[in-house]
Amino acid sequence: MTEKRVEFTLATKLAAWRRCEGKCESCKTPFYGKPKAYDHINPTVFSHNASLENCQVLCVECHTRKTGEEDIPAVAKSNRVLKREAGLTRVGSIRTWRSR
Repeated sequence: MTEKRVEFTLATKLAAWRRCEGKCESCKTPFYGKPKAYDHINPTVFSHNASLENCQVLCVECHTRKTGEEDIPAVAKSNRVLKREAGLTRVGSIRTWRSR
């Protein structure tokens, strides 16, 4: 089952833009016409929350770092735990796969 991604409304993006005052909310670098990303603080796969409280404006560098280092690993772990709890994967030790 694939769930539809929850996007921010234009009103939420505008409110987040006003709140950030033209600077990345992570590194505080001014945008000055540079591309920006409206990022979910808690990934939508966990919260389905597109409110202002879950929105942050990030520069492309910070967004790429956060997505790669925080969001993707957290979602992957969540998927692994879900599959294991549902009995869809074998629970094994390192010794088990080494002996194959």
